Amino acid sequence: MNFLSRLKEFIFGRQINIEHHELQSFPFDVLGTKEAKQFFYKSDSVLCIKNETILDKFKHAPKKSYGYLDTLFKMSWAKHWAQISSKEMRVSTSDHFILMSYDDQNRNELLLKYAEKSLDRIYECLDGVLRKDCGKILIFHVNVDDYYTLEDSFERPESDEGVSSGGMFVRGVVPYMIFHSEPGFDLPDITLVHELTHALLTDNDLPMWLDEALACTMEKTITGECCYDWSLENGLKNIDYWGFETIQKFWVGESFKRSESQEFSYLLAQGLFNVIVKDYKDEFRTFIRHAKRYDAGESAALKYLGVSLGEIANRYLGEGPWQPSENYLKLFYNQE
Repeated sequence: MNFLSRLKEFIFGRQINIEHHELQSFPFDVLGTKEAKQFFYKSDSVLCIKNETILDKFKHAPKKSYGYLDTLFKMSWAKHWAQISSKEMRVSTSDHFILMSYDDQNRNELLLKYAEKSLDRIYECLDGVLRKDCGKILIFHVNVDDYYTLEDSFERPESDEGVSSGGMFVRGVVPYMIFHSEPGFDLPDITLVHELTHALLTDNDLPMWLDEALACTMEKTITGECCYDWSLENGLKNIDYWGFETIQKFWVGESFKRSESQEFSYLLAQGLFNVIVKDYKDEFRTFIRHAKRYDAGESAALKYLGVSLGEIANRYLGEGPWQPSENYLKLFYNQE
């Protein structure tokens, strides 16, 4: 990159390259129809992945070929899904994203530019926490009717969020984000930032409460808004809700998936994270890097913050039975 290009990037931000693709002339060496049948199968209007076949392909690939294979399968999946779709689906790409959408080209371009800028901002905010070689990220942007029609297909165990939301990030061999909005209405900026944060954190294997706290924090930081925003009234209701049994469901993530406890869970996650950032501003990134789902982040809290999660919760909720139960965690994760 020459000096002038670097200067432009410094002043205006990095250049974002966007392409809109015709399915008949895809610029990638994607799988042919016959070969695609080895890896994909059709369920209604959804193209599903034969996980065990793709896992085998990736497992035996040379390390230097992994990035190419990653893009190959994501682009192939996008192409073949678009081909079986009952509506005209467009495929567009940018530096870090593959977008499948029913929307028009101009809005697709706006969405990809916003995604790229959000990605840069998240990397800046979570510097030292995220790996930066996650490959291209798949986005499905559909209308609300199709989103709910595909509820059964998208609501699977790997998903961390239900279809009552504006979108979700689905974990799997080929992870992807899906969200909805209608033509003529605002693009789903808040949802995109939230799900993108999940996508970038997927390799960290974080406890759900911390994963959601970070996604909500990025929402607020980048858009100025948050779906589950804290207020004094909400905070007081939140404190009154929790007890020994409910807090254990929070630590393992169950409470985020139930309508009666979902909002309380998001508020508590943000409250705990705010305590950690405030009281441990020099250590919280190291804590995030090492916190793991299997013990709710307890080992990392003890080692890198010097306190238990129960103590962190005491500072937010007041004294109570907040400590993660080792037996509950082992039973939930079927550990020996």
